[in-house]
Amino acid sequence: MTHLYKKAQPWLPEFLILAILLIITRIADGLLTYTITPDLTREANPLVSIFGQGWATLILVATIVLIGVMWLNFLSLTRPIDNFPTERCVSYTKFKANYFNTKGTGLFAKYPGRVFIYVCGYIFPRAIIAWSLILLLHNSLVLTDVNWYRPIREYRLSYLIYMLLPILSFVYVDRLQKLDYKRYLNSKVK
Repeated sequence: MTHLYKKAQPWLPEFLILAILLIITRIADGLLTYTITPDLTREANPLVSIFGQGWATLILVATIVLIGVMWLNFLSLTRPIDNFPTERCVSYTKFKANYFNTKGTGLFAKYPGRVFIYVCGYIFPRAIIAWSLILLLHNSLVLTDVNWYRPIREYRLSYLIYMLLPILSFVYVDRLQKLDYKRYLNSKVK
């Protein structure tokens, strides 16, 4: 019976793994942050450092983001789209050019929202997990006050870490396009 369930919902293991990793890494980051700076005086999160918000806002925003990201991931996994060119066996460069083409006859031109949900549902959980692991490493080095990391920390590296999230997102967009290109080559597009 378990075998039939896996066949009926092949997306479920991936969804559960990503959801669990998202929750664990974000909670671990919150606990580590609390250990380092319970009053948030050393926190670099823009909600705190720029807007002066506290723990309640951080937890609320993190919860809303996690729910939204998991929902996008669910939609992406349960309703994958074939954002493929209509021609058969185009090069990877042409495939990428078609992927977000708003002027052509492709799926993105017709249904940009569906493509956006599919792409975001793939990249957001993965980018946030990778980014959270970097934050955990940074916070662990701050907590343990490692000698070699002190000079790096004084340059406010934590602000640069927040800039890594969009960079990681672009990395995962490229990875998704490569995966979709393989699916495209194996599809029955004529």
